[in-house]
Amino acid sequence: MTIFYLAYLLICTPLKALALETDNYLAWRVELKDSSKKINHFLKNQINQSLIRINNKSHPQRCLDVTREIASNFRAILVHDNPVEKWLLRNLNKEEFYPHHLFFVEESIFRNPYRIYIPEFGLAPNVRINGINLGMDKLTHWSSTGRRYFNIYIAAKNAGKTELEATLMAIDYGIMDELSLHGYWASGVFSFADLEANYQGLLFYKKFCFDRKNTYLKLTSEKKWILVDSPKIEEYVNPYWDETFNTSHLISENWKKVAPVVKENYCNLIRSDEVLSLRLRYLQSDKSFSTKYLNELSQQNQKEVPSRLNQSLEKLCQNLI
Repeated sequence: MTIFYLAYLLICTPLKALALETDNYLAWRVELKDSSKKINHFLKNQINQSLIRINNKSHPQRCLDVTREIASNFRAILVHDNPVEKWLLRNLNKEEFYPHHLFFVEESIFRNPYRIYIPEFGLAPNVRINGINLGMDKLTHWSSTGRRYFNIYIAAKNAGKTELEATLMAIDYGIMDELSLHGYWASGVFSFADLEANYQGLLFYKKFCFDRKNTYLKLTSEKKWILVDSPKIEEYVNPYWDETFNTSHLISENWKKVAPVVKENYCNLIRSDEVLSLRLRYLQSDKSFSTKYLNELSQQNQKEVPSRLNQSLEKLCQNLI
């Protein structure tokens, strides 16, 4: 199984699409305006534009094919090249994202990068969705890597796998991705928040046709596909997209460089009213199936999912708070 996933990573993922990092700690120092409405409007427009092209084809398309064509328009090819991420950088105002550029490595916890090319690619700025801080890169994981999850899920279902088996195969792909090309190999970081965004992307694409209660798409009597329910990004974003809450695991060489920066600059903020309120609100949220599964694997040291106990914020700051 491991060989299958590594082969899939190398064959199906452009080498230039290395998903680099974000620094959600920087959002502790600013008050960002919520971007949910703008993102929802963008998603609706993008999907409807796809449906116009699809409905102009000579033959009616299956719902699965329509979903795949919509999903293909959210594919990321280069770093920060995902349509959602590019649109955000062009259309959000300065009160809605921070920092206001990509090249803020010197301000970030990665100011002494383990991978020397990180400053050249830049980092993803922070946005706020439904009161949750996250890096713009998570929307690329949601819309682009979530598409890969969906394709693996569909292939597994077509091969006779159960719903659970197909879902686990998609998540296991994400684990291998973080252990290799888009995680440890790219930046020395295994991001649990990336994996949560990926999983929510799977749920997003499933809802176009495969939701038991409601679907986004409907075929009219004229054999045209229409969007009957517009996606709402706040239904997918949760606190486990925030890397200050759902912390990553860094390889030791990277942790040695990042830990002192976090300790010096952010341990003193944990008990501030703003951060304490944010973290208490986060703690009230439910864990997704993927987050529960990953936590179990991490605790049991299975499938190479790393334990974060020695890199937790609480342990790092225990003598300072």
